[in-house]
Amino acid sequence: MFEDILNKIIQDGALIRTQIGMNGWESGIIISHNQDIIQINLVQEYYKMAVMSRDPIKCKYYFNEKEYLFEGHVDRVVIYDVPSMFIKITNVDIFRNKRKHVRVDVRLGANIWLKGNENFAYCIIDNLSTNGLGLISRVEIGIGKELKIDMFLDYNNILTVKGHIVREKRVNEYYEVGFEIDKNDKEGRENLNRTIQMNKRFNGKLIEETLEQINKNTNLVEQKQTVMIVDEDDSARFLIRKLLSLQGFSKILEVIDGVQAINFVQKLKPEIIILDILLPTLNGNEVIEKIHSISPESKVIVISTISNRKIIDEARSKGAIEYLVKPFDNKRLIEVIKRVGG
Repeated sequence: MFEDILNKIIQDGALIRTQIGMNGWESGIIISHNQDIIQINLVQEYYKMAVMSRDPIKCKYYFNEKEYLFEGHVDRVVIYDVPSMFIKITNVDIFRNKRKHVRVDVRLGANIWLKGNENFAYCIIDNLSTNGLGLISRVEIGIGKELKIDMFLDYNNILTVKGHIVREKRVNEYYEVGFEIDKNDKEGRENLNRTIQMNKRFNGKLIEETLEQINKNTNLVEQKQTVMIVDEDDSARFLIRKLLSLQGFSKILEVIDGVQAINFVQKLKPEIIILDILLPTLNGNEVIEKIHSISPESKVIVISTISNRKIIDEARSKGAIEYLVKPFDNKRLIEVIKRVGG
C-alpha cells in the first residue's frame, strides 16, 4: 500500500511542491501527515485561487535521491491557527532523481526566438537548472534548433539566455522541450544561476516563516540545553535548526568545521552536539575524541552520509551517543535528542 511509502518518506517541516490544474508548481511546507493525508501550509497563491475541497492536486516530493509524484485531492481547508490544506493522496509514482545539475520548478512565461528568424512563439518555462531549462510549447521546435529565450521573471525583469534544443517530446497537445544554454553565454548562465539561488533562498525563508508560525500556535516547553550543530552543509544545518526550534530549543549554535567546534566546546560546553563525520580541517572522529576529552558531559550525535560499519563503530568508541545516516528520519532525530537531552 502507498500509505506505507508515505509513512517511511514524509518528513514534517520539509518542502513539498504542489500543483492544482495547469497552474504553476507552488512551494509548500509539510506541517503533519497521517497515513494517506498530508497537511501543508495554505500558500498565498491558493488564497487567490480560492482552493476548495475535492480540487484535484499533484505533489512533488524529493527524498533519498528519488522524486515522488503524489496525486490526490484537497480533503479540506482550514484558516484558523496555521492556515493550511489537507491533501488526500490516492496514487504515488516514484522516479530516480540523480540529476547532475540543481533544478527548481517554476512557472514563467517566455518568448522563444529561432536563430535568424524575427518571429517568436510564446511558451511556458516549467523548470530551471544551472545547465538549462525545461519548457512547454504548443508548437514543435525541433531538436538541435538554436534559440534565444526571453523569460519574464516579473513585470520589469526579463532574463535572456541563448542555446539549443536537446530534447523534445509530444505529450497530448503540447511539446515538452529540453533546452541547454550555450557554454559561451556566460551572462545568461550567471543570471540563471542567480535566479535559481534566489528561488532556493525563497524556499528556505518559506520554511522558516511557516515553522515559526507553527511554533506560535503550539504550546512548546522551552528547552534549556545549548545545542551545537557542526556541519559544512548549509541546508542540513538549516533543517536541523528548524527541527530543534519546533522542540523548544532556542540556544542553538552553528559551525562548519572541526576547529570551530572544538573552540566553542572549550568556551561554552554545549550539552548536545550534532555533527557530521565529513568535516573540513579535522576528521569528525578526531573532533569527537577531542570534544569528549574537553567536555565529557557533552552528548554527541553523529549524522552522516557514511554508513560504513567500521566508521560507525569508531565514532561510538570515540564517544558518540548515537549515529544516524543521512538522509535521516526527522522523527528519529527528535527521539534521540529528547533521550540524550532528558
